[in-house]
Amino acid sequence: MKDLTRTTLFSCLFGLLACASSVSAKDLMADAVPEVVRAYVQTTFGDIPRIEWDFDEDTNTFEADFELAGDREVELRIRPDGTLFSAKEDVPASEIPEYVKAAALKEIPGARILGANKLTDRTGTVLWDVGLRATNNGRFYRNVRIPEQQLKR
Repeated sequence: MKDLTRTTLFSCLFGLLACASSVSAKDLMADAVPEVVRAYVQTTFGDIPRIEWDFDEDTNTFEADFELAGDREVELRIRPDGTLFSAKEDVPASEIPEYVKAAALKEIPGARILGANKLTDRTGTVLWDVGLRATNNGRFYRNVRIPEQQLKR
C-alpha cells in the first residue's frame, strides 16, 4: 500500500511538472500585448477568437499564432510599432493562386499539390512553399519554394 501511494504521488508530481514545463515563460496574455500590435491582427484577419501570444527577444517581435476557418494556421511576427516582421500562412490546395500552381507543377509535372505555406518577410516579399506528391516508381513528397516576384500572373 505504501508503494502504491508513493507511485501515485510520483505520477502526480511528474504530471504537474510536465504541465508546468509546457508553458513558456514568454507566453503573454492579450492585455500584455500593445494595442497597435493587436490592431494589426484584427485589421488584417478580422476577429480571431483565440490567439496565442509570445514575445521573441531575438527579433524583438510579438508572435501571434492562431487558426482561421478550415484549420488554416497562421503565424505572425509583429514589431512593437504594429508593422509586420514576418508571416507564415497555411493555404489549402484549393486556394493557391493558379499562377503559383503552374510554377510548382513546372518543377514536377503530374504531381499532386497538397497545399502551401505563404511566407512573407519584413520587406513584404512573398515566397510560396508548395507541397507536392508525385508517384513515379513509388511515392515521394517534395516542397518547392517559389519567390512570388518570379511568377507570371
